[in-house]
This record gives sequence, C-alpha cells and structure tokens, in this order.
Amino acid sequence: MPRVFERFFRARPQGSEGSGFGLAIAKAAAKRQGARLALAMREAGPALLHASLDEWPQ
Repeated sequence: MPRVFERFFRARPQGSEGSGFGLAIAKAAAKRQGARLALAMREAGPALLHASLDEWPQ
C-alpha cells in the first residue's frame, strides 16, 4: 500500500470511521525525531506497523 501514509488516504470505503490523518501524522512526527515507519502487510490478520529509531534523541 504505497499511499497509506498520505493525508486523507483511507483503505476502507466511504462511510467507515476515520479521517485518514492518523498514519500521516505518525510519519511526520517520527521523521522529526529521526525515526522511520514502515507498514508490513500480511495475508491474514492486520497489517504490522514498524517504527525504528537509530539512536535516542538527546
């Protein structure tokens, strides 16, 4: 899902809950701290969100 971190992107059809801002905000916050976010899709079950931080901010 290459668009999952874009603002307003919603994987579910219209009428479902959510504004499409959650992952965009999370990615922007992570980027400011020098971290990275990645989404891993699975065949069964929910997707996994991975966050990595090279070093703890001082």
